[in-house]
Amino acid sequence: MDDQPTLAVGAIAMQPGNSDVILVGTGETNSSSDSYYGLGILRSADGGSTWTQITGAGTGQAFLGVGFSKIAFSTLNPNLAVAATAGDNGLYVGLEEDGNSTARGLYFSKDGGVTWNRAILSDGAVPASATAVIYNASQGTTGTFYAFIRRHGLYSSTDGQHFTRLAAQPTAGLTSANCPAGSNSPTCLIYRGEFAVVPGRDEMYVWVVDVQPDENGNPQAFDEGIWQSLNGGTGNGGASWTQIPDNGITNCGDDAFGPDSGCGVEQGWYNLALAAIADGGATDVYAGAVNLYKCTLEPGQQPPNTACTQGDWINLTHVYGCNPGPLGAPAHVHPDQHGIAFLEVGGTSPGYFAHDGRISRTLDGYSGLNAGSCSGTNQFDSLSQTLGSMTEFVSFSVDATNADIVLGGTSGNGSPKTSTASESSTWQNALGGDGGFTAINPTNGNEWFAANPYVTIAKCEAGTACDDGSFVQIVGSNDLGGDQGAFNTPYILDPQNASEMLVGTCRVWWITTSGADPVQLSNDFDTLGTGVCTGDEMR
Repeated sequence: MDDQPTLAVGAIAMQPGNSDVILVGTGETNSSSDSYYGLGILRSADGGSTWTQITGAGTGQAFLGVGFSKIAFSTLNPNLAVAATAGDNGLYVGLEEDGNSTARGLYFSKDGGVTWNRAILSDGAVPASATAVIYNASQGTTGTFYAFIRRHGLYSSTDGQHFTRLAAQPTAGLTSANCPAGSNSPTCLIYRGEFAVVPGRDEMYVWVVDVQPDENGNPQAFDEGIWQSLNGGTGNGGASWTQIPDNGITNCGDDAFGPDSGCGVEQGWYNLALAAIADGGATDVYAGAVNLYKCTLEPGQQPPNTACTQGDWINLTHVYGCNPGPLGAPAHVHPDQHGIAFLEVGGTSPGYFAHDGRISRTLDGYSGLNAGSCSGTNQFDSLSQTLGSMTEFVSFSVDATNADIVLGGTSGNGSPKTSTASESSTWQNALGGDGGFTAINPTNGNEWFAANPYVTIAKCEAGTACDDGSFVQIVGSNDLGGDQGAFNTPYILDPQNASEMLVGTCRVWWITTSGADPVQLSNDFDTLGTGVCTGDEMR
């Protein structure tokens, strides 16, 4: 796909029974600061060898500017597919990010993704982001699609074309009174929802997260619960939704950055994933946020006694709590989970986990993912060793005298380096953490600069031998009058004197590359004032 109009991907789906037909929904919808908008659907009918760009739906509705959160095919009618689109809400906003969007929502195709039309919400709800869609083959005679609509709730459809809001919603925050059809009111406590269906069973799970601004206007995620339905949420035969206690998720036991670091839905607008698979007569439910969690539900458990057989959800990864570290558990699975998929094969359950550090795998979740303590040995494999091309660079620097020497910043995958760029695709990390902007001194190739989030600029004087232990922080917030910067705070070496640099917060600073003698060169560009920058200014 390197030659396609965009490489930003939000959703991928294969047609059941025909893996030659692949649908790729472009655009990123998970509300990160560097999300990119989409340019429609890319469709391949030959297993990915060639692609056709689909830029809109019937009646002239353009897809340009939205992102695709999920695409689901019917397994009983493989030509029927439903796509969920949403605003990208990132730094590189698309045409449909504003609150008056007419493009966000659900679309259906009856010809395997060749042509599309907008699905109808029976309550006439105003257009809003659709954060997830799934197909449950076990619900109803023809199967049922389910979709979460931001600020409106949970909807279902038996034909993929007409969606009805479920009378029984999974959480009290989604009552009709809270969720008026005529507006996208924040009183409707859903910003994002995720689904999991147990193959072969009328058993479904949902995870609902809301986002509201704090007193400073910054987004805060709130866990509205993980819920189980044994009847498709219809209410037939009993209670429609039963909440699974989230003990172990909200208090996950990690404290590298303070109590309960990375617990709960700390970044639920960005990283959220759910999966479920039969484990004999029981069910294993996996929930991914910053960490990965597991809960086993025994067969025959009925509301209100739905609780994990382990007691609490077990934290499988402990990304911010265990030694070696403090930022790595024995599992060594990267934080920030975005996708989980399981198979059941010959009494084993191989599973795959997509996260900010690319992809991890277990060969058998039944027997290999059972430890909830730092001393456990959960059996995860990394599949990322040969997937370097999946890393998204936010910056890179090249040595002035040797083009083979490159230093990069790749956000959640650190700051990688190579000294053999023209000969090998092998890279090593020079600095861990979230990698931002970088620089190599043009007059002294051994002097490297890399950065972690906000105002955290570090220097190493070992050139290609630079590693975590040789970088020393030279510029922080305290060096710039208390200013906070963007997640990736920009800086540049002075081309006339590489012992000096400029740093951008909400204003411009001059400072030496040893972190001395800072000089404020401008006022706040937003207000023209001199107050401390918060990092949330418009840039």
